Amino acid sequence: MADSSAVGDALDVTTRIPPPVITAIRPTPRRGPRPQPRRAWIRTTPAPAGARSMTGSRCYAGPSLTAGLYAAWVWGVVAALAPVAWICLLTLRSERWRWRALGAIARSLLALIGVRVDVRAPHNLPSETPFVAVANHASYLDGLILLSMMQRPVSFVVKAEFARYRYTLGLMMRRLGVIFVSRDTADTRRLIDAGKKGRPLVLFPEGRLETSPRLEPFHKGAFVVAAHCGFPVVPLALRGTRDVLPPGSWRPRRARITVRIAQPIASQGPGSSAIDNLRAAVRSAIADSLDGPRRE
Repeated sequence: MADSSAVGDALDVTTRIPPPVITAIRPTPRRGPRPQPRRAWIRTTPAPAGARSMTGSRCYAGPSLTAGLYAAWVWGVVAALAPVAWICLLTLRSERWRWRALGAIARSLLALIGVRVDVRAPHNLPSETPFVAVANHASYLDGLILLSMMQRPVSFVVKAEFARYRYTLGLMMRRLGVIFVSRDTADTRRLIDAGKKGRPLVLFPEGRLETSPRLEPFHKGAFVVAAHCGFPVVPLALRGTRDVLPPGSWRPRRARITVRIAQPIASQGPGSSAIDNLRAAVRSAIADSLDGPRRE
């Protein structure tokens, strides 16, 4: 029989065993980007101090809703002013009066949609003598901007595809004296004949609207016409029209537009080298006014 003191010592040893240490298990960190909270379509913010409100808070629309409402307002204004423009084009017999009416409608449209047009150095645009104006093409809004700032009738030169809309856009353009071209030799001769009659011409020498914001190479047509007619070329730099109505989008946005009118550049004759030098000088003047990337 074991000694009772030995049994007690054994029991005492077991009671002195330290308790096990429990270590907290940390969760494995989630790999990949942390999920972002979903943005509310309409968010609620506390009302400002001192504001009287029934609920104590005010609701405001997010950026997508605001942009959608603005686009709806713009096209609503266009739909309201379009019949007025049609009536003026069809009823006014004098071309000068048609230009004045359409210019006023264009300025009213821009004012109602909150788009400000800043014209720099308008004195560089001849008021009585004929000229060839050359502008960069950044948006379908470019023609409307130039229409709003011209003080006398001019002939815009546009591609022949618009002439297919005989009873809508094509008819409106014809009543404004637009000349349709398909970039061949006969069209160049027709432009020279129109210029020799003393008609100012407005062209977009890039040829077509591109999605890239870069200034594209210029075609020769406008400079051939200016050289054969002996007209100065007026460089026009349009900036901001792409921000209001980007290419490929029909959702307008509010932005500020600037039109810089550079000093007229005289043509040096119908020679090939003189035309190339004129084209390079005009493109350089527009690129300097835009102060953006160039593509040679």
